[in-house]
Amino acid sequence: MKLAARHLLIGMAEGQNEGAEEAAQRWATVDAKQTKNAGFIWLCLLLAGLSIFAAINDFREVGRYVKWGNLLLNFSWLSVGPMPSPSPTRDYTVQQKLLLSSDPANTSKAKNKEALWETDPKNPAYFAEYAATYVTEHDRLPPDFLETARRMAPENAWFTYLAAIVEAKDAVKSKRGGRSQMKQGKMVHQAPTWEILDQGRFERALALIREARPQREWTDYSAELLVERMALLPLRNYIDRMDMSGIMGNHLMSSNFRLVLVSDVIAAKAWTTSEAGDAAGFKAITADREYFLRAYFQSGSVTLLDLIVGSGCASKISISFAGAVQKLGNVEAGARWKKFRMTLSSEMRGGTPVNSL
Repeated sequence: MKLAARHLLIGMAEGQNEGAEEAAQRWATVDAKQTKNAGFIWLCLLLAGLSIFAAINDFREVGRYVKWGNLLLNFSWLSVGPMPSPSPTRDYTVQQKLLLSSDPANTSKAKNKEALWETDPKNPAYFAEYAATYVTEHDRLPPDFLETARRMAPENAWFTYLAAIVEAKDAVKSKRGGRSQMKQGKMVHQAPTWEILDQGRFERALALIREARPQREWTDYSAELLVERMALLPLRNYIDRMDMSGIMGNHLMSSNFRLVLVSDVIAAKAWTTSEAGDAAGFKAITADREYFLRAYFQSGSVTLLDLIVGSGCASKISISFAGAVQKLGNVEAGARWKKFRMTLSSEMRGGTPVNSL
């Protein structure tokens, strides 16, 4: 077909080349002009300028996507790094910047929380976040904790229970029991026995639990701090919402899950009083248990994680109290506690009674 076309064109061109030379010269003159090339160059320059402007204007935005992309690409359940959060703008005050991010000069989270508290030393929410972070980081209370807490929020039992958590660590240990066994077609729960590892810590934890009972409030201020931080964050697009989740994730207080240590002390005390036949002591720890669970579940800032932790505490306490009241001679009350525990476990695990959460 190519050869046939060539033959056809040669035949058509023969004898019909009048004006061809003139046309070729005219085309050469037009091609020599720079108008087209200049226009193309100006178009490229305009495009380059717009690209540079867009890159400068959206550099921070693109960087935020890159940070989240790197986190997701390198995500591992075994090693979860801090979620990326944007640096506060210059319009924020020092206090607002500390609310949203950390001071680069401080590598300790507790130091950063302390710096935030120092911007408003009378703010119990800032002090609570600092104290919870300090306990998580150092396994002990910050200096002058109870004196400061009693001065700032004398009716808030959360501070008192935080002190009890620290004292309860390594104070008691469950030795045996607490397991469910199937006997003759029925689920039988064996009450655990307890070993007192450190009598001094055990007694100090009990004293703090007793001190908390008359206090009329329970709040860890997490809801107040959440609202305060959210008010500072824009929600214009998807990446803003991602950044907000990063900031909230990096500032969560993680002390409430340690409340299981308080439930261990309460359960251990119930067991020791029943072993000693101490009805008055058992009555006292029953009142402590009642306040602990009611105050915890009725606090104004209960999260889903708090409910799981609280249910675990209630489950552990209930099986110990079931065995204790039976040993003290109240079989009916023991049966009620066992039923309560089975119902709680069943509801938390989708209908199947289990030993613990």
